[in-house]
Amino acid sequence: MRLVTHNLLQCNIKGVTNGFPLGIEAVEVEAVEQEFDGEFIQGMLPKLEWPAFVAASAALGVEGFPPALDDAIAQDAEFLKRVHHALLEVNLKEGNLVCPETGRKFPVKDGIPNMLLNEVSGRDATAVACPISTSNPFRSARSLLNRMKCKRYSRSGTGRGG
Repeated sequence: MRLVTHNLLQCNIKGVTNGFPLGIEAVEVEAVEQEFDGEFIQGMLPKLEWPAFVAASAALGVEGFPPALDDAIAQDAEFLKRVHHALLEVNLKEGNLVCPETGRKFPVKDGIPNMLLNEVSGRDATAVACPISTSNPFRSARSLLNRMKCKRYSRSGTGRGG
């Protein structure tokens, strides 16, 4: 997950009022070289939540950005290259994104953040691993739904929660 993506994500748990910025717990970070486009980076600067970007960069090992962004530094070519590196080349491969209010961890696997919530009885729950048989995925899924005893998904229910 690149920091350009991180700067757009927030915690989506019901009732959370301070879900941005998500903290980063990095397990594996990689750098993948990308072609530099100074105009693109200059265009992105006003769109970034700068303090969130600085904190996220530091969490991924890219430090040395000023706490506030000013127009003079935003024109410097070396500065733009450093922002380009942190924003587009440094990837969070494995780790967690952490809600600043609840502490809920959203896993990042192979660079893909999983921001889905599983809601059980109207409250947030951790992700449930659901093994599906490759030989007959429909039978395994049906069995899983039967085990859940969820009226909303049962054959005898209306399929709409009733």
